[in-house]
Amino acid sequence: MIGFIKKIRASGFTVLENPLSTQIYGDYDDIMKLLNGEIKLALELMENGLMYIKIVKTDRSNYEPDF
Repeated sequence: MIGFIKKIRASGFTVLENPLSTQIYGDYDDIMKLLNGEIKLALELMENGLMYIKIVKTDRSNYEPDF
């Protein structure tokens, strides 16, 4: 999974990370093309695993918590 995250970081998309998630911002079709290949490769490299994807239609890349 480390390789997966490193490829996402190097993708050129806006990538925000926190302890619970990695968020990718950009054109839907371009992101899905990247994810399709990288998810397939990551799953081939693991015997058992789980990947959880949430797709949200909004740009929260500038979000800052105010609490």
